Amino acid sequence: MAKDLYGELRGSVTRLELFTSCAYAHFIRHGLKLKERKEFEIRPMDMGNVLHETLERFAKKILARGESFTSVSDEVRELIQAESIAETFNYGDDIFNSTFRNNYQAERLKRITNRAVNTVLSQLKSGSFTPIGIEEEFVTRGFRGRIDRMDSVLSKYLPDGKLFTDIKEYSNFKNVEYIRVIDYKSGNKTLDLDRVYYGLDLQLFTYLDYVRKELYKQEKHKNNLIIPSGAYYFHMDDPVIDFGQGEEAVLKSLRLDGITLGGKYHINLVDNSVADSKGFIAETDSKVIKLKIKKDGEPSGLTKLYNLDEMNKLINNSELEIEKAKKKILAGEIGANPYSLGKEKGCDYCEYRGICGFDLKISGYNYNRLKQIDKSKFFEELDNKLEGNNSDGLE
Repeated sequence: MAKDLYGELRGSVTRLELFTSCAYAHFIRHGLKLKERKEFEIRPMDMGNVLHETLERFAKKILARGESFTSVSDEVRELIQAESIAETFNYGDDIFNSTFRNNYQAERLKRITNRAVNTVLSQLKSGSFTPIGIEEEFVTRGFRGRIDRMDSVLSKYLPDGKLFTDIKEYSNFKNVEYIRVIDYKSGNKTLDLDRVYYGLDLQLFTYLDYVRKELYKQEKHKNNLIIPSGAYYFHMDDPVIDFGQGEEAVLKSLRLDGITLGGKYHINLVDNSVADSKGFIAETDSKVIKLKIKKDGEPSGLTKLYNLDEMNKLINNSELEIEKAKKKILAGEIGANPYSLGKEKGCDYCEYRGICGFDLKISGYNYNRLKQIDKSKFFEELDNKLEGNNSDGLE
């Protein structure tokens, strides 16, 4: 019955995240195919689309002109920004000029776009990475995805600074290639390991899975030892800062949020203001990622850097959760049992709340209650989970 309803399971990874959040919401959207009535208005999703498209246009124009993201002149940058914004805002039957409110929203979006472009360029100038993919499309495990930005840097050194040619098992490679993936967000989404563990957030680690398994097959990457550098959300926002704090405070409020591979050499490639060839620089605070170095030259306890083994486990977990969701969908699961995790509920922003009638006062309705995991024991819990599912054929 489920196969007749859905056919071959296709779509984006966000479809599987929706199913994990609430099977009934997935059934309404992808089974019954119900949609909200379109209205002549600017929705948060529209604003996000405009910001995405403007940044995409800007990056592609930089690449098409043969310019460097780190050395483009202010004159050329401003010209490309203006072109990108003008092209993008030819949007939705001139909806931005339909009301004074919408016109204000347009001006605000232009301001956010300018700030986002300047922040991206500042982050790139602080390290050695450069974009190699813009809106990179891919398919993994039958589901499509699109990476907003993929950055790369070539090196001869491993994350800890060791020469990779000194390692026998890497003798067939010509270079080390660090690659990071970045997803643009117009909201306040942050990376939460509990959500990753339960399959509520699959995107970033699906991107890394693509990097780990597919990228080396491409001609320009096939001779490189590919190492995932990190996976991040970049918030396109209009931050409010205290009076007099200046541009540095803005840059810090817009730092990349996600997971970062450890290793002093690697951190130098990410942000050379907090690490150099000798190691971490004491009493520094990165404007690229959320990393602060203490007086003793070590990262703050609030900072978490990951090793390759941990990153691979997080990627393996996303594979496992994708397969679990696919099996449950094809088994016909459509129950209205939204997740509950801490203060979060699957119903919080659900567009189908008026349809399902979910109510704890009615017998049979309940949340799928997920426990919060002690962060100090997170990878111990994850190890147990992955070891218990070895039979699922994960690599």
